[in-house]
Parts: sequence; structure tokens; C-alpha cells
Amino acid sequence: MSEYFTSEQMRDLLTDTKDAVEALEEKVDKMLDGTNPANVQLTGSNMELYGASINDRPAANTVPAGATFTIVDRDLDKNWISDGTNWEEV
Repeated sequence: MSEYFTSEQMRDLLTDTKDAVEALEEKVDKMLDGTNPANVQLTGSNMELYGASINDRPAANTVPAGATFTIVDRDLDKNWISDGTNWEEV
């Protein structure tokens, strides 16, 4: 196999690359303008929850046991942990 390309091979390679980049640009543009939103899959867990008030805290039975909820304020001293049924203040 030769380490060199003919001018025709190079032109074809550059054309293919240009076409691929344009296709990606079109996909990204559609994601950004919302006409074709991106599909994503989140991994991990949501064990640390935060809110501005107690009204932001979800029901204890809707989060895994061990999940924590903290009211975000200057002190960060209002914390609870879910046992899967109830919130316990810690």
C-alpha cells in the first residue's frame, strides 16, 4: 500500500470529509434550534437534593432511602435524610 495519495484520491477524501462535517453541522443546528432535540441518557443517582424552601422537598417515598435534602441558604443547616418513607432531620 502506498503512503502517498493521488490528487484524485486526496480530492475525494477532502470531499468526503467536507460532506461529513456539513452533515454534523446540520444535526447540531437542528439540536440547537429545537427542531430535532438531542436524545440523552443520564446516568448516576440523584441522592443529594437541594431547594430554596421546605416546599421544594419531594415526598420521602419518591426518593431512594438515603437521599438527602438541604435547604440552600446562608447557613446550609437545615438537612433531612429519607428512610424511604419519611424525612428525618439530621
